[in-house]
Amino acid sequence: MGTRYPSMFEDDVFIGSINIAKLHVFAACLSDLTVHAVAKIGAEGALSQDEASALARHCHAEGLAQNAEALPDAQIVEDWRERFHDRIADLHWQNAATSGDCFAESPKALFKWAPIADELKRFDREIVENSIRFAFGEVTRAFRERADLSALARDWQSRSTRG
Repeated sequence: MGTRYPSMFEDDVFIGSINIAKLHVFAACLSDLTVHAVAKIGAEGALSQDEASALARHCHAEGLAQNAEALPDAQIVEDWRERFHDRIADLHWQNAATSGDCFAESPKALFKWAPIADELKRFDREIVENSIRFAFGEVTRAFRERADLSALARDWQSRSTRG
């Protein structure tokens, strides 16, 4: 795109591609961040496997609900929900809390949905995927500093027993 970069944002086809891409990247980021946060909460708060999975489904659903106005048709959102449920079905939450595998979906989505010709993408895969991993470093650091993980786990457990 080079020096034509500013003019590309006047191109309706390009803008449409960007909008499609950002929604799919949003879904992948929501999945990754949910897995990361719940794994950390579960490990610190000694949540059972079932409690952590229920919390993850709740958080993911809330993330989708809070952004419903910006999301595409219901079928795509349902597909995202199903993929997330499949992802966490056999997830070992304690292992997820100590590994970097929580952030597996968003780098792939960013690479896949970037509005760049596939033959050009292949040279930049590592750079593109690492860019989002590095960005999540700041997010996860802020989460560690601000969140009271034990309190979050206790709150979830108290909700579960009430409801």
